[in-house]
This record gives sequence, C-alpha cells and structure tokens, in this order.
Amino acid sequence: MKDPDPIAEGKFYQDYGNPLGAIMREIQETIDRRNYFIALISVLSLIDICAALEARNGETNKFKFAKWFDENLKDYSNPGSSPNQEAIRLTSEECYVFRSRLLHQGRSRISKEGTNSNVKSGRLVFSIDQATIHRCNLEGNYFVDIPTFTKDVCDAVQNWRQHMETSADFKTNHAKLLRYGTEVPGSLGRRGHYLF
Repeated sequence: MKDPDPIAEGKFYQDYGNPLGAIMREIQETIDRRNYFIALISVLSLIDICAALEARNGETNKFKFAKWFDENLKDYSNPGSSPNQEAIRLTSEECYVFRSRLLHQGRSRISKEGTNSNVKSGRLVFSIDQATIHRCNLEGNYFVDIPTFTKDVCDAVQNWRQHMETSADFKTNHAKLLRYGTEVPGSLGRRGHYLF
C-alpha cells in the first residue's frame, strides 16, 4: 500500500516544491495577517536570496544585494533625476543599510543623526493599516507602505526568475535551496515531513 501524499491531502502547500514561490506566498500570508515585522524581514531576505541565486559562488554580499535591487527595483532606485524625484528615491545602498539594521538591530534609521532633512532624515517610516503613504518624503521621513513594497519586491522576483531559468548559476544554486520532503536524503528511511 502506498503512503498517503501529505501535499495532495492538503496538509502542506503545493508550492513547497518551488521554494521561491513558497517564500513569496508566505510573505503575502504575513501581510494578510498583518504580521508586518516578519513581512519586512522576509522580503528583505528574499532580495538577498535572489542575489545569491544568480551569483557564481551562490553567496551574497552588500554589492550583490545592491546590484539585484538596482536591476530589478528600478522604480525605487532610479525614479528620475529631478530634485522632487530624489526625495522619493530609495537607493540600493539605503535599502541594504536598512536591511542590515532591521535584521541585526531592529532599527529603521538608515543614516546618522543630523542628516540634512530637506531630502531625507535617514528614517524609514512604514504605513501599515490606514491611508497608504508610499515612497513619499514628509518632514524628512521617508514613508514606505509595507504591503505595496512587499508586492513590488515579489513581482520583481517573479519577473527576474523568468529571465534566470536558463542561467547555469541560477539552476545550480536553486537546486540547493531549502526544500520539502518526506525523507531526509541519506537518512535510514526516517519518514516524516521535513524542510531540508
């Protein structure tokens, strides 16, 4: 008798065989549940994961993060050259600093105290539940709407992935992503449900 398929039974999601798809679905679920801290941490980590997936060595760093951000989130990093456009620009460097400070220190400030607030104060402020304020500089604070930002990143990942399907580096690194399985490779038949 064949063992029951837990995915077919609905115990686990169909997309567990597609790690990037599963991550993006789970990010959307965090937004739907209003778990905004986890959504931000996850979506910034997703940029890092994508930067690593396209790298020859399968690893990321701030330069690879910035390159991926600049190439795939152009509306954020390069909205135009007028002075008004500079106020709504979120550079890849700023996003990386924010990513590092949020993940490692739980902070949203992206620059030092005393920054000229005519453009930005160096503080990111996130709108989460009322009127959407997105990519807007008010009183020196740079506002980002978390649901909009996470959707923009996930859309960029979808578009990027379609172009990466033929990349040897992507294929090699994608095969190494965390996956769902019912047996851990190399184990002695220890059946269960695992991410490995």
